[in-house]
Amino acid sequence: MAIVGSSNKVCKQAHIKLEVVLFMYLWSIDIESVLTAMSCFEFLCEEADILYGGDEQVINLHLPNYAIYQEIASAHKDLTTGRAALQKRIMPMLRKIEKPTPGNEQAWTTTFTKIWKKNTDFLQNYPHKVDGGMTVKKRTSNQTSDHELEDQLHEWVNMTGFLCALGSVCLTKSDRSADTVYCPVTDFIGHLLKLLVCSNEKFGPQIQKHVKELVANELSPAIYPILFEQIKLDVDKFFEEVNGQVRVTEINTQYIENIIFIMKMIMEQYKSEQGGEHLGQATIEPLMLAIVRYVRYLSDEPDDIKKKTKLCNLVQVMMSRRDDLTFRQEMKFRNKLVDYLTEWIMGNNMAHNSSHLSKTADRPVSTSRALDLASMEAVAALLKALPLQPEESDRGDLMEAKSNLFQKYFTLFMKLLNECSDELEGGKEKGQLTSLRNVTVQAMSNLLSANIDTGLMHSISLGYHKDAQTRAAFMEVLTKILQQGTEFETLAETALADRYDRLVELVTMIGDKGELPIAMALANVVDNQHLDELARVLVTLFDAKHLLYQLLGNMFNREVEGDCMQTLFRGNGLSSKIMSFCFKLYGQQYLRDLFTPHLERMFEEDAKGICYEVDPRRLDGHSGDLQSILSTNRKNLLILTQSIFDAIVKSADSFPAQLKNMLFYLSQVVNSRFPDESIFAVGTVVFLRFINPALVSAHDCGLCSREPTLNMKRGITLVCKIMQNIANRVETEKETYMRYFSDFFRTNLDAGHRFFREIATEVDDSETTGQIQCYFSDSTSVALHRLLWIYEEKIGEFLASSRDQKAAGRRPFDKMATLLAYLGPPEHRPSDSEWSAMYMDMSSTKFEELMSKQNMHEKDEYKSLKSLMIFYQNGMSRNGHPVFYYIARRFKLMEINGDLLIYHVLLTLKPYFHKPFELVIDFTHTNAENRFKAHFLSHWFYVMPDTAYKNLCQVYIYNCSSWVKVYTKFHDRQFFTLKNNPKLIFIDQRCQLNAYIEPEQQKLPGSTLSLEEDQKVFSSGLSITIKDTKCSIKIGQSAIQISSNEKSKVLGHQVLLNDVYYVAEIKEVSLVDDNQFTISISSESGPLSFIHADSESIVAALNHIKHRYQLTQPESYTPHTKIKPKDVPGTLLNVALLNLGSSDPSLRSAAYNLLCVLTQTFDLQIEDQLLLTTGLCIPSNNTLFIKHISEKLAANVTRLTLEFLEECIQGCRNSSIEMKHLCLEYMTPWLPNLTKFCKHQDEHKRQKVMLILDKLITLTIEEVKMYPSVQAKIWGTIGQVGDLIDMVLDSFIKRSVTGGFGSKPADIMADTSVALASANVELVSRKVVSRILHMIEKTCMSPTLTLESHLMWNDIAILARYLLMLSFNNSLHVAAHLPFLFHIVTLLVGLGPVSMKASTHGLVINIIHSLCTCSQLNFNDDTFRQLKLNLTEFSLNKFYNLFGISKVKSAAVSAFRTSYRSNDRSFTSISPDDESVPLTSLEVITDALLEIMEAASTTVKGKCNWLQQWMDLAKRFAFQYNPALQPRAIVVYGCISKTISEAEVKQLLRILRKALESEGILIEGVVMCLTRVQPLLKQDSVIHKFLFWVAIAILQLEDQRLYSAALAMLEQNLLTLDTHGVFETQSLRDCMMSTRQQLNFHFRMIDHTLELNFDYNFHFALIAHLIKGFRHPESTTVSRTMRVINTCLCIVSKNLPDKFAVTPETIPYLTALLSVSEEVRSRCQLSPVDSPPSYSEVFSTPSHFMHDLSLSGDASTGLRSLPGTAKQWKSLDEAANRNTHAVVTGRSASYNVSPASSRPTVLEVAPPRPPPPRGERSSRTSASAESNILLDPESLDDELVSLVLTVMATLVGFTTDDSEKRVLYQYLAEASIKFPKVFPVVYNLLEPKVIEHLRYSHDQVMLSSVQTIMQNMLTIDMEQQQKQYLLLQNAGFGGISRFAGPFRQSNFNGAENLAICLEDMVDNYLPGDDRDFDVNNPYPRSLGISASLSLSSLGSPTGSVPDSSTYRSRHGSQQSRRVLEQL
Repeated sequence: MAIVGSSNKVCKQAHIKLEVVLFMYLWSIDIESVLTAMSCFEFLCEEADILYGGDEQVINLHLPNYAIYQEIASAHKDLTTGRAALQKRIMPMLRKIEKPTPGNEQAWTTTFTKIWKKNTDFLQNYPHKVDGGMTVKKRTSNQTSDHELEDQLHEWVNMTGFLCALGSVCLTKSDRSADTVYCPVTDFIGHLLKLLVCSNEKFGPQIQKHVKELVANELSPAIYPILFEQIKLDVDKFFEEVNGQVRVTEINTQYIENIIFIMKMIMEQYKSEQGGEHLGQATIEPLMLAIVRYVRYLSDEPDDIKKKTKLCNLVQVMMSRRDDLTFRQEMKFRNKLVDYLTEWIMGNNMAHNSSHLSKTADRPVSTSRALDLASMEAVAALLKALPLQPEESDRGDLMEAKSNLFQKYFTLFMKLLNECSDELEGGKEKGQLTSLRNVTVQAMSNLLSANIDTGLMHSISLGYHKDAQTRAAFMEVLTKILQQGTEFETLAETALADRYDRLVELVTMIGDKGELPIAMALANVVDNQHLDELARVLVTLFDAKHLLYQLLGNMFNREVEGDCMQTLFRGNGLSSKIMSFCFKLYGQQYLRDLFTPHLERMFEEDAKGICYEVDPRRLDGHSGDLQSILSTNRKNLLILTQSIFDAIVKSADSFPAQLKNMLFYLSQVVNSRFPDESIFAVGTVVFLRFINPALVSAHDCGLCSREPTLNMKRGITLVCKIMQNIANRVETEKETYMRYFSDFFRTNLDAGHRFFREIATEVDDSETTGQIQCYFSDSTSVALHRLLWIYEEKIGEFLASSRDQKAAGRRPFDKMATLLAYLGPPEHRPSDSEWSAMYMDMSSTKFEELMSKQNMHEKDEYKSLKSLMIFYQNGMSRNGHPVFYYIARRFKLMEINGDLLIYHVLLTLKPYFHKPFELVIDFTHTNAENRFKAHFLSHWFYVMPDTAYKNLCQVYIYNCSSWVKVYTKFHDRQFFTLKNNPKLIFIDQRCQLNAYIEPEQQKLPGSTLSLEEDQKVFSSGLSITIKDTKCSIKIGQSAIQISSNEKSKVLGHQVLLNDVYYVAEIKEVSLVDDNQFTISISSESGPLSFIHADSESIVAALNHIKHRYQLTQPESYTPHTKIKPKDVPGTLLNVALLNLGSSDPSLRSAAYNLLCVLTQTFDLQIEDQLLLTTGLCIPSNNTLFIKHISEKLAANVTRLTLEFLEECIQGCRNSSIEMKHLCLEYMTPWLPNLTKFCKHQDEHKRQKVMLILDKLITLTIEEVKMYPSVQAKIWGTIGQVGDLIDMVLDSFIKRSVTGGFGSKPADIMADTSVALASANVELVSRKVVSRILHMIEKTCMSPTLTLESHLMWNDIAILARYLLMLSFNNSLHVAAHLPFLFHIVTLLVGLGPVSMKASTHGLVINIIHSLCTCSQLNFNDDTFRQLKLNLTEFSLNKFYNLFGISKVKSAAVSAFRTSYRSNDRSFTSISPDDESVPLTSLEVITDALLEIMEAASTTVKGKCNWLQQWMDLAKRFAFQYNPALQPRAIVVYGCISKTISEAEVKQLLRILRKALESEGILIEGVVMCLTRVQPLLKQDSVIHKFLFWVAIAILQLEDQRLYSAALAMLEQNLLTLDTHGVFETQSLRDCMMSTRQQLNFHFRMIDHTLELNFDYNFHFALIAHLIKGFRHPESTTVSRTMRVINTCLCIVSKNLPDKFAVTPETIPYLTALLSVSEEVRSRCQLSPVDSPPSYSEVFSTPSHFMHDLSLSGDASTGLRSLPGTAKQWKSLDEAANRNTHAVVTGRSASYNVSPASSRPTVLEVAPPRPPPPRGERSSRTSASAESNILLDPESLDDELVSLVLTVMATLVGFTTDDSEKRVLYQYLAEASIKFPKVFPVVYNLLEPKVIEHLRYSHDQVMLSSVQTIMQNMLTIDMEQQQKQYLLLQNAGFGGISRFAGPFRQSNFNGAENLAICLEDMVDNYLPGDDRDFDVNNPYPRSLGISASLSLSSLGSPTGSVPDSSTYRSRHGSQQSRRVLEQL
């Protein structure tokens, strides 16, 4: 029977009807009917078997569901349960039916449309029934029983389940892809979803329950896309269309709750193998976000909290099925969900919707914790492998924004964790809290693992948190991220480049079947505007990866899939673009070689007038025969075409190999789709895309150097047409004039075909070697990033569109999405075409030129500004214009350079000036700090070019605020031209902007757009602050907006204002009453007041967002330094070791587990001593275990040293005092490893070692309580590593210098050096000493006047402090370094502030102490006693004075200050009151040190070269130019030298010559040195005599300091020469003048300058220089002056019977000694006749007033040498000083101790010897040897008398001692009587003094003498006075009175003459070979004065006659007479 009539139509209809009946009976409530129907399905199968003979394929064709029918039929035998169970068994089998048949389709449709809808309508409206819109009441008769109603409901449930399970059979292909607009299934799903909120009183709850269970459990997977789409449409209705505000209603909430249940059940029960890709076809991202947004607005009631909990569970399930779902923008979606769900943690979102607010205190704790747990589980799942994607930051730094977002979440989680720990400790239920704690740790681990680049740096500080629970939790987090295999490579500086490389790898990745999933997906979704850029990017990337041909193959296959042959590659698709780019890239040189000769030939022919036009219409204007012209032109064109075509077809061998391969793949692909058409496709492409475009644009393509003419262009165009016809195989043309070339076509067709075959051949890779190859740059990677970012969502949709695409591309797409999330949004860069279009004729503004010249665009400041994205371009408007954006709030007035911003705007706009553009100005949250000042506004208008204003089409002002209104009104004049401008368009909401710019083209900042998301709007408010303005208050997640409802006028436009305030600005929200509240904003001057009916809800909502903001703000902390991948093991190792020693047992366990995982992860060699476990009991006293582990790791894993130590220091600073001690313990074993890195060739590692040392120094300074431990553990250990000492000292000095001398860091570093030296005294002391010597020597490279002003001073002073610290207990190893230490002392003594001077003194004390106590030196008793005496002596006040610390009570206290006071100038700086240390003090100190060294060296065993070393050091510095140290070194050298050569003396004189150029102390030093070394010169050296004149010359400089030194040098010179017996045979004058004769020219010029003529009278010239010493303020110099005069007197009187005999040689010296020597006065008395009373007769001389200077002695001794030490000489000098009275009355008695600077010879006076025969003048002496007459006319001539009187008058004129005045006036009175003719010579000198005494003096003796003088003066004729004065002038002694006066100002004007003299002396007259002078850096000879002086510049040697006006007039004499008469 099955066969009979099987083909009959009626039979087929019956078969269909039977199938329909069987299906429809399946939902019957009658079990027997159902079972019968199930069994009947077996008959359908049997019928198929009979009809088709068991052929499976045929059976499946006619009965597609054969297998399922058999399953249904067989199932009826096994079912014996109730009808509910029966339906549950049937539904899964129905869901398997996917293939539609007429029977199952009709069954489903009939059930739905004819039965289900009516039953549904009945149940919904029961007990009412809707009939034509009329309501029918209940039937009173035959009323349906409850049992029937129940059966009817069950039947409806069965039908609903049947429709859900079988619904897939009614889906079309488009339906299955979720693109359907309408189908029955869609209608059914829509009705079904409405039943989720069925409100029928009787059946509503049951219907809702059954519907959500059936949809969740029985719905066919194929309907899921429709289901989700319908749900999305329904949920979207819960939001306002305008502002997106949520409509929270009970029905909507019920619907959402049921949808959550359905989606959760679907995702939980769905299996990917059942239905395949159906779940993945749905896009659930927008649906999930909408659901979450709605639920966020629910209240805090327990029921609503449960709904939130269910939603969190749904999210968790969704993430568990992530692989089965398809996400378009997964990372953004998950980030948004995390942002939403974290609001429910710890507070559960205090509900935006205030109508549902309830007190949180009334909320059950268990419910809250359940939500916390569910939220954290969902968040943990979302955070797994989720890179954070923050909203675009207003500061432009993406990494900073990511860091802030990470801190927000991490802080929230940490607070939740601490809360859980507190509750667990409080004894609350552990189950839920433990789970919450564990999932929180998991969430933190996922967060940190996925964002290790930003998270680790900000979270690692939790490892040192003060709370042990926090640290323990963080240990667990770290352990988990290590167990998860977190990649730390993202911490590397190359992370960005690595991510770009991985992005390129993904795009170029080839699948198993040769597909390119990402590349092809991008190719399928890219818009036309980006085709060119994509083609360039793909070709560049694939060629660089050697995968170009795989790309071409995929592209060609895509191109030929649907096209016909005629349109193949003719469009502007991506394939064509790629080929064009390849042709351009690889074929440029080929085209140039091929066509350039032809084009050049065309230029030549064009010049000859050859034409190629063959169109008669174009030749109408030509004269002549048209046919003839056409014929000629055709021939020309044929010739041209033939030559070009022949060249082309013959160039196959030179055709680029890459292009051959490309064409080969093209031919292969085309041949597979269009057989026998491949070659012609190649030809079409070659000419259409390659050859012809190049010929037509020959100049642009670089084929010719000049633009072709129009005739040439026309010819080329026609040639291309002909050749393209050959390629296309098109013989006929539409243009009739082209038919002439048909013969050419036929003739060359075969040649073209051969050419195409030849170039479409595969070439081996070897042939492409040397060819052009692409290398992609950063710009290519950035372009790829930009394209993938733009099309990420579309790529995801494309890959999800089919099973094959999804299978191949899902995993690469997920990786790509993750990489894009890490990279963030790309920087916008205009395309090449955009840039090139501009630079044609645009000229820069002057402002731009100015900025360009300064290279502003290359400076970091400009790059930083550009990164802020204040002004940028993105997208196009609907008018096709580029759109620019200015974000006003990103400009900060006080932070950003305004001119730089203008420059940036100019550069950004410049490519678009030539065409229209539009501008969007975002004024969101703009206030005064974002304003432009008035002058800057004008600058904007001035700088912008007019072209920019003209092409600016529209300006969209977004979110105009009240501040903008005030600002524009204030600057009304500047904005006047913008008023009522129609180009200004004010935008209130984003939807308004959509009308001008499409949403996908907009680029407003994310922070601006987020303001419109999820906001609660409170309308009908009233702002009291702003003039009772009506407003709306919008409260969002992060900000509040005050939007005015009344328009205001801004720039002439009516505008709605919108003020935005961020939650961070809200200081306080206060509820005034039920209808009023105030908001205090930090940026506003006063609170904002509002009136609103729902004020309580507004205040609650504002407090909520403020509370949430505060909850996510991290505690203040210092972020960790940037962590690199190699830093991770060391960093985590320290965290583990440090916390392993904690007192908290849970923390110890967590740290131990971290240590175990750490050693396994990074393969740390610990020899299996660690084992990860749980429940391990670790004792608190495990320091030895930790130290042991650290020691092993330090020995085995030295590579971690740098990173580990750096983290140890960081951890130590953040730990408690106990943990700090532990840190020092396990840190110490790693310190010796540093030496392996300081020797490393890698400079970076050396710098890292320096950084670690610097941090250790900081630790030493800051950790006061740990100071002893740090010194012992750290620096004691480092001191044992010799290779580190140099680096350590460098670090010490650097830190000390940074702190400054005397600062706390400097003293601590000096103190630390002691600990450093404790383990290695010899090495450390040698390093310190050599370093300070090196630094001192470096000052010679850039010398300064004083050492304190040198850049190296701080370093030197600090090292001197180091020496002081090390000098105790012989830590300086004085036995080895004594000469170096003494050398340092002599160079530094007296320098610096008081503390520095005291330190130097203390250093000397400690050195002597170390000498006495050191074990290396064994001194005998005498030496030891001598050293003890020296030690005592240096502690006396006398040496305090010498060291410049006389005001210091204790040098030790001053040297070791206990605290540093920044305002204590005496400690850190040089005060004006500081005592200066003269060189004479240095001389004494040096002698004392020399005495110590000589005493100590005598007992040293073996050869001791201390003194020689010291001499070498002193000599090196003495002869090296350094104004600050050279004088000291020279003095020291003079003091300690034992020998001296003539060459060295010459070098000293050279230094003296150079020193004369400046008034420095160097002159004094050289003079003092020469003084000390004179006795060391050999006796016969002529230099001795020259040194006399050098001393005289120095005296002539009239400098107080130099005078003392020169006088000592002169004294030593005379003593030395006398000791050598020079004056035994030669007089002083003859000896010295003979030496002077060689340099007489120079000395005469000097004499002339001073008016003291040695040639005329040597002795008076000498005495004139010496009597100036009486005016010196120092008593030692006065006493030395008297000694020198006395020495000269002894020398000149050697041959006289009486040394007091008055002779021309002795009278100068006797006259000079007259007033200060009683013996001279007694031996050279006044004349006995008519002499005034003697001084002794009138007044008795007090014993304390004047003492006699003994000028006589034993006749047998004479001048002799005393072989004493310098110290003995000094004592004699002081004794002589004590026997000399103070010359000036009232002179201070407290003089600085200034010993005589002479060598070990002293003068003793001997009796006179018999005079040798002399001339007449010299033989005249006074009559009596016992009583000589000083002023004897017989002995003195007028010239001598004038000189004697001048000397006396000079002495009396400048002395302040009355006793001296009495004596001198007595002798002058006598002279006025005896020499009346000569006496006028001193009239001018005496008159002022005489008048003064006559007026004020009461001394009778003095008045008597003065009266005598006045009486004699009044008789003097003025002419006689002038005549005598001229005689004195002519004699060359007019300068006695001036020179011998007080010291007022140094006469360095004469130094130039002296310098010239010295140069001549040294170079020409002094003996000694310069080659004998052996100094490393001798004083350069070139530093002399080379000025040549003319005599005319010096004047006459004899001087000129002074004008009479220079003398006192006669009126002056008359005045003198009147005064005398009055007396």
